[in-house]
Amino acid sequence: MDFLKIPFAKSTREFLTKHQNIVFLNDDDTLYFRGYSDKKWGNLGISLAQTSDLQDDKPIPFLVVEVNDEQKVAIPFTPTLMGYLQASMVNWLEDGDNDEIARIFEQFG
Repeated sequence: MDFLKIPFAKSTREFLTKHQNIVFLNDDDTLYFRGYSDKKWGNLGISLAQTSDLQDDKPIPFLVVEVNDEQKVAIPFTPTLMGYLQASMVNWLEDGDNDEIARIFEQFG
């Protein structure tokens, strides 16, 4: 499946540069970093993309993962995935403290 990277608005790019110290390379909005894959270190890239079939009424964004500039996986970036990632981060940040995690989640109903 072919994907088209979704470009960031200028304000999104500026926010990530200023507040997250992200430096964008190659004139695209991919987040590059070093990571471990196939029992060796490599250059990883994560970007948002959509299918190149633009006939869909509402194309689903994908989280595309590249290893050494080769696409390895594309995960549909749905509200369920976003919720999972956010809840996982809360769990990690609170060291699995069930009472504190329950207190945080109560704020969201």
